[in-house]
This record gives sequence, structure tokens and C-alpha cells, in this order.
Amino acid sequence: MNIVTNEEKKSIVMRNCIKVDDVPIKYQEITINSEDPNTTNFSSFFASDEAKTIYKTNRTAIREAEAAFEDKAYLVQESLATIGEVK
Repeated sequence: MNIVTNEEKKSIVMRNCIKVDDVPIKYQEITINSEDPNTTNFSSFFASDEAKTIYKTNRTAIREAEAAFEDKAYLVQESLATIGEVK
């Protein structure tokens, strides 16, 4: 008979949608492993081809929004590292 086991992992997922005039431009997703907060995955992608055009004319403000969201994720990561695993 086969042995069936579970391997559970906990993580925190933060998502952000950056918009210009209420039009989605870029999505960000940051996943923090709550068992090892130093293991973090960052990903981002454009909402559409139209979004890429809008991005070009607003890239400074969009980059600021991206950086602000990443800063929030780093705060969460640091707090997890300080308190240990989320229970």
C-alpha cells in the first residue's frame, strides 16, 4: 500500500493593480514564504498591449507606485522575520 502524506506550506501573497485614469496598466504579485521570509518571489506584468503604451507616458509615476508596493512587501517580510513563522 502507498503512503499518502501532506506537505503544507504557508505564504503571504500581496497583489497590486496600478491604474492610470482607472485603466489597469500593470499588475504586481509578491509571495512571501512565511516559514522562511527570506524566500520571496516578485512578479509583474502588463495588463494589455494598450497598457504598455500608457506606461511609456506615465512610467515615472508608475515606477514610484511599483516601488511603494515593494516597500510595503519588504515591511511585511521584515516583520515576519522578526516574529517568526505565521501561525
